[in-house]
Amino acid sequence: MRALAVMLMAAGLLWSPAAWAFQVLVPYQNIQVRPGPDIRSGKPVARVSNQMLPLLDSTYSVDGELWCRIQLPNRQTGWIESRYLDPALDRNAPLRLVELPAPLVFEFARQRLTQETQPRQQQRLTLMMELAFLKEQWEYLRSRENFLELSRRVGIALRNGELEDTIRRRQMTEQRFQRALSTFQRSSP
Repeated sequence: MRALAVMLMAAGLLWSPAAWAFQVLVPYQNIQVRPGPDIRSGKPVARVSNQMLPLLDSTYSVDGELWCRIQLPNRQTGWIESRYLDPALDRNAPLRLVELPAPLVFEFARQRLTQETQPRQQQRLTLMMELAFLKEQWEYLRSRENFLELSRRVGIALRNGELEDTIRRRQMTEQRFQRALSTFQRSSP
């Protein structure tokens, strides 16, 4: 088993952040990849066009824009403003709740919803926003559950049923996500 792990690490298939990362599409030509999550972060480290790239992280800059850290084919990393990215949910199948980049999905749908006139596309974008909301809600409930379990372990008294209620709400959110995802996938163009 250890020999297999060593071979996989040598091949770059194990412990590589990009090996398991959510893939985003850069559907435009000649998009600048910046060294930091801001237009003023320095000279572009690269330019990309029409390609899928691993998404490693995302953050909001001081001006409120969402930036996403991606990995280039040469393993160098950089930042692209989210308006130049497509979360490509259909290409990331099977889509799992834990992997969904909620801020990017939400921003993508929000930006396009105001421009879209086709009811079918409006429905898909609305479903994308719902998926992003459910992911954020799930993250909160998962963090709350961990906090309550830790509190109980160190002897802090909890309200009667508080932990169980949080677990039930997280499980319900997971089910709602799966239903919304199924509806989204059925609405594929």
